[in-house]
Amino acid sequence: MKLWLDRPDIKGSLKDFLRLVTEEFQLGTIQKFSRFPIGYQELNIKLHTSQGIFVVKIFSREKSLSRVKENVEGYIEFAKLGVPTPKLRVTKDNEYIFLTKGKTQEVYTCVMEFFKGKSFLKLPIKNQDIMTISRFMALMHRSALKPAHYNDTLGIVNFKDVFDKQENILPQDERKEMRQILEEFQVINFSKFHHSVIHGTLERENVLKDMHGNYCVLDLGCMDYNASVIDTATFLANFTIDMGLEETVLAIKDVVEEYKKFHYFSREEQRVLPVLVKTQYAILVIGMTHAIKAENDTSRQTRNWLEFGKAGLKKFQKIR
Repeated sequence: MKLWLDRPDIKGSLKDFLRLVTEEFQLGTIQKFSRFPIGYQELNIKLHTSQGIFVVKIFSREKSLSRVKENVEGYIEFAKLGVPTPKLRVTKDNEYIFLTKGKTQEVYTCVMEFFKGKSFLKLPIKNQDIMTISRFMALMHRSALKPAHYNDTLGIVNFKDVFDKQENILPQDERKEMRQILEEFQVINFSKFHHSVIHGTLERENVLKDMHGNYCVLDLGCMDYNASVIDTATFLANFTIDMGLEETVLAIKDVVEEYKKFHYFSREEQRVLPVLVKTQYAILVIGMTHAIKAENDTSRQTRNWLEFGKAGLKKFQKIR
């Protein structure tokens, strides 16, 4: 538990901190709480109170107040555009963010109503799900939000930097494969593409669906202002991973057609999509291989991401 508690700069016990949050957001009386074993940055707590179930998001010590405000603004703005996001609660002073003093710096916290659904890591992905999430993605890209640049280490745009720094960790055959992908990637001129706010990690664990068919889009921690097609590639890399080759090719076409009903998508963006999807898989293979060999990280999550990247690359090398 201590490793998770080190993410924010909480002073005192977690239980005492949650009492303070519960009082400030007027959530009733605490009954029980537990942490969500997900997320790389924030500490997310599932809180049961006399008023219901809530998610307490305690932002990591690395997040500035301006970045936290951008994340919260994203949830609010996307909801206005028709994208289902967690419903935020407000404090006694009608604020979305609660500021408290930590051990060495301020701690930023927000509270959301709990959405009782499952992620697509646990649910079968149907064509209707892919079409619906494609629509949500297009609606997000219509937003006028322009957050400050966020550097996601394993994001598609960082492929060259990651390859240059970590290529020596790869076996020779994989290094050759990555160089070929890099050659395709480097000729892409992102300045020609439409830029907008992007989700950043539109992955299977970040979209929930409940038993009534309602969806909820989570985790704006990697939200950025960049080429919109990057989001589309990340989405396709994650949501087509278990499909066969022909089904994947059809899914790419369907996603683009559905997206175009709500937002512009150029022929050039469509042309480079397979390359960008391969790039997403490639950067995961490099990053996870480095984590295992150089950092001795043999966790199940790291090994799963490595296998995910390798499986995706094997399939997308056949797609042009």
